[in-house]
Amino acid sequence: MEVERLKKSIFDQKLTHRKNLEKAEQKAEQAEARAVEARLGQEQRVTNLEARLQELSETVGTYDRLRQHDQQEIGKLREKLAAAAVDGRHQQEANRVPEFGLLAMPALLDSFYALKDAIKRANVDGAVDTETLFGDGAQRWKAEYESLRDEFDEFRRQERNARAVRGFDKAFR
Repeated sequence: MEVERLKKSIFDQKLTHRKNLEKAEQKAEQAEARAVEARLGQEQRVTNLEARLQELSETVGTYDRLRQHDQQEIGKLREKLAAAAVDGRHQQEANRVPEFGLLAMPALLDSFYALKDAIKRANVDGAVDTETLFGDGAQRWKAEYESLRDEFDEFRRQERNARAVRGFDKAFR
C-alpha cells in the first residue's frame, strides 16, 4: 500500500508537473505573441513616422523654394521700384513744359525735337509706335479707320438684308 500510495503520489506530481509545464508553455506562447504584436505595432509606428517625416521634408522643401522665389520677386520689385523712381524723375523733368505761346518757331522746333527724343528714349518697351506718332502714320491710321468703317457698314447692310430675307421667309410660311 505504501508503494501504491507512492506511485499515486508520483503520478499526481507528474500530472501536476505536466500541467504546470503546459501552463508555462501557454504563457510563453502568449508572451511571444504579445511581443510579436508589439514589435509589429512599433514597426508600423516607425513606418508611419518615416512617412510623416518624408512629408514634412517635402513641405519644408516646398516652402523653402517658395521663399526663395518670393525673395527673387521682392528683388525684382525693388529693382522695378527703383527704376520707376528714376522714371518718375525723368517724367517730372519731361512734365516741365515751356510756354510755347511765347517761343519763336526755331525755339518751338527745338522743343519739339527735344520732346521727340525724350519720348523715344522713354519708349524702351515699345509701348508707343513712335514711327506712327512722328511720321506719316496718321494718314495710314486714318485710311485704315476709313477702310474698317466701310467694311463694318457693308457688314451691317448684309446683316439687315439677311434679316429682311428671314422675315420675308417667315411671312410666307
